[in-house]
Amino acid sequence: MTYDVGGYAKGGLAETYAGPVDQVLGEQLMRLKKAVETGKPD
Repeated sequence: MTYDVGGYAKGGLAETYAGPVDQVLGEQLMRLKKAVETGKPD
């Protein structure tokens, strides 16, 4: 999955948001994978 964000953030956009956004999207993808494979997202 590729996710691009643009704009300005004090302290740097990548340094400020990359880690948290990466974590949330990773968790969502894992839940989707589990839902597809088992029919249960949790």
